This record gives sequence, structure tokens and C-alpha cells, in this order.
Amino acid sequence: MRLTAGFWADRLRTNRRASIPAVLERLRAHHVLDNFMRLYGASDAPRERRLATDSDIYKWLEAACFALANEEDADLRRNVEEALDAIL
Repeated sequence: MRLTAGFWADRLRTNRRASIPAVLERLRAHHVLDNFMRLYGASDAPRERRLATDSDIYKWLEAACFALANEEDADLRRNVEEALDAIL
């Protein structure tokens, strides 16, 4: 089922356009992706010492993929692929 109009469609659209990108900005600010990239030498950013930063990016990926399943968004897809490249 794809939501295209109404209350929930509006919430999903807001999530895709504003909330998901805002969370990614915060994750980048806290070097969450850098923590993964450091493991294979692709980043020299300082290690983020906060607990469970890896689960934060996984939760973000779940939300982003859910949004993409409902409506295609080239920028969001690019960000998902970038995050997956950092993790894998």
C-alpha cells in the first residue's frame, strides 16, 4: 500500500524532506559515519566516543529506506548509498 494523500502521506513527506535529512546532518556532525570509515582508513576524524552510535545510523537507514519505498527521492537515495558504502 502506498500513501499518496491525506494526513499520513503529509507526515511521510515531511519526514522524507525535513526530518530524515536533519537527522543525517546530526549524525555527520557527530562523526557517526566516520567511525565506520576509520576502520578501513577512509577517515582520520576523531573517534566518537558516545555509546551506540552505530545503532543510530542503522535506525536512520531504516527510516530512509521506508521513505524511499513510499516515494523515490534521488538525494535521499544518494545519502542512503553513501551511508551503506561507509558501513560496508
